[in-house]
Amino acid sequence: MNQLAEYCRKEILIAGVGNKLFGDDGLVPQLAILFPSYDDRATFEKDGETHEAIFWKRAQLAAGMLRGRFGPNTLFDEDEVKELTIYADYELPRVARALRILKYGPELSHYVDNSIPVPVGSMMELEPRGAIIHVARGLTNLVNKYRSEEAMTEYGPVIDCGMDAKLFKMRFKLDNLKPHILVETDKY
Repeated sequence: MNQLAEYCRKEILIAGVGNKLFGDDGLVPQLAILFPSYDDRATFEKDGETHEAIFWKRAQLAAGMLRGRFGPNTLFDEDEVKELTIYADYELPRVARALRILKYGPELSHYVDNSIPVPVGSMMELEPRGAIIHVARGLTNLVNKYRSEEAMTEYGPVIDCGMDAKLFKMRFKLDNLKPHILVETDKY
């Protein structure tokens, strides 16, 4: 296993990424450049201004999976790993909705509950994805606040990409799941 981790580390170094996840030459933005379907961003208008939402779900997931496979402190700087967000897609808002920690507005509820695809790049697509990032950060902070000192010492703090795994697995245990948001995209 250590040989494989070292091989991946060397390949990442050869690619010029080093142990960086973010910044212009970090792994996450480089994956978004190399693989167009990983460049998960959208522009939107709000209050007369143009904004850009950058999710990079697949690129962050790839980095998180490498870290998960090879363990902390093997490929990436752990301070940068903490900056990985939850992998915002259509499934996690569904779980948060079932747990009653995320509530959809009436229009989005109508679309989702009736399995009607939402328009790509619309606020109905973007808002739940942005909201789940904030929900996950809040849950992560809450867990860490009440986590025992022993667990913090032995395992370290829970990070957002770890919360992603927990919520993703929970979908199998919930009996009140409604349909997920439908959107025609290859970005996540």
